[in-house]
Amino acid sequence: MRRDLQHWEEALQLAARLAPHRVPEIAREYAGQQEFEGNYSGALSNFERAIQDGAHILSRDDLALASAGGARCSIRM
Repeated sequence: MRRDLQHWEEALQLAARLAPHRVPEIAREYAGQQEFEGNYSGALSNFERAIQDGAHILSRDDLALASAGGARCSIRM
């Protein structure tokens, strides 16, 4: 529910405690929001978190999206 309300920090904390398999997905979505808002350093760290934590959980497409987002944020920084 926190994710749907875009309460990203709370969603990540709850997921870390209750559903660790959801953390990479939430981190990737949060990074996309941060990138849209212009917070490239925060977005980069969340894209990296999604890649590291989700290497065995996320689909190939989701990992590609996270990698592309990380590359865009690195270029903009």
